[in-house]
Amino acid sequence: MSRPRSARNRDLPSNLYRRRDGRFYFRDPRNGRTFALGRDAASARLQALEVNVALAAHSGRERLLDRVHGCGSRTLRAWLVRYQELTAADPGLTPTTRVQYRSLCRQLNESLGDFTLTQLQPAHIAAALGAWKAAGRWSRAAALLAHLRRVCAAAIGEGWLPVGRNPTEGLRVKNPGVRRQRLTLGDFHQLYDAATAVEPWVQRWLELAVLTTLRIGDLLGLCWSRDDQGSGFVEGHELRVRTAKRGVPIAIPLALTLPPAGPWSVGSVLAAVRSDGIVAPRIIRRQREWPNAPAGSGISPRAADAVFVGLVAAAGIVIEPARTRPTPHELRSLGLRLHHVCHGRDFARHLGAHQSQQAADVYQDPRGSGWVVIPLPPRPKTACVAAAAAAAAGPRRGG
Repeated sequence: MSRPRSARNRDLPSNLYRRRDGRFYFRDPRNGRTFALGRDAASARLQALEVNVALAAHSGRERLLDRVHGCGSRTLRAWLVRYQELTAADPGLTPTTRVQYRSLCRQLNESLGDFTLTQLQPAHIAAALGAWKAAGRWSRAAALLAHLRRVCAAAIGEGWLPVGRNPTEGLRVKNPGVRRQRLTLGDFHQLYDAATAVEPWVQRWLELAVLTTLRIGDLLGLCWSRDDQGSGFVEGHELRVRTAKRGVPIAIPLALTLPPAGPWSVGSVLAAVRSDGIVAPRIIRRQREWPNAPAGSGISPRAADAVFVGLVAAAGIVIEPARTRPTPHELRSLGLRLHHVCHGRDFARHLGAHQSQQAADVYQDPRGSGWVVIPLPPRPKTACVAAAAAAAAGPRRGG
């Protein structure tokens, strides 16, 4: 218990003191540091009250104002339950986005769930994100902050948090960029050769991945018929797909080829799949019997990623020190870069289902996997050379 204040300081605000010579000073209750305020009593009182109010707002204690408004005892954990109910009823969210939101909510619940919404301060959030940064998970930290910003904005909209009290305001997480190593054309050929030791569906998957540039979920969800309710189906001379991301409908010609990758077309790959004699709805399917997966069953993205990890190791692809191993998504990136060279910029953008050229250009970044070749300018004509020489000589004297 602190000692009683002296008679000359009894009428002053908390943490404000008056010296014997009449000068005022403020003592920070957190660390005991003092700040001189001069002899002006009115100014010293106002400044001390201002600092005390700011310290109380950041103390984490429940405020009477929040209790009066009825939002003082509502925890982040309770709001996350309500928030997930709201997002589950939102028709604008894709199933993949809902899965990501559930994962982010679970991690926010573990680190910050015990705080009431009004107690949650930027310092608490920064400390929780610091653990992810220390582990090198900068992208995850940025995703958690962005999601918490959405969560708090929704809490304000539902009346769980007072207006203007979003604790994520002013917080930023530096984007470190994508560290995943790109696949080169040589890497792809090594992966393709290594795939001969695995089931035949792996080579068919690699072929279709670079030919169609579909994301892994869309590619593994392809079916033969519209009635099979997959991500895409074969109709006439086209492979019709509605992408899971933004639902963009694209029709890929079966005659599409990509000579640098291999001598296949989309149609020839599909014919090779049909030749295995297995009747199944999925285009990419298992040919062998497994304990929990019969022949003809589909491949999950998790299983395909596990196979891809083994292919990268078997192919002997060297991972650069500053990079992480390539994932199946790099097959899409490689295919888009090759289509850009073979068929043009606009073709690659439409095949990748990109709504803007800026989004398409992200896939053209080699991330240090190759050299940028600077082409020589065309050889100047004789007339141009003469004009340049005359300009370099300057005006003639006496002209």
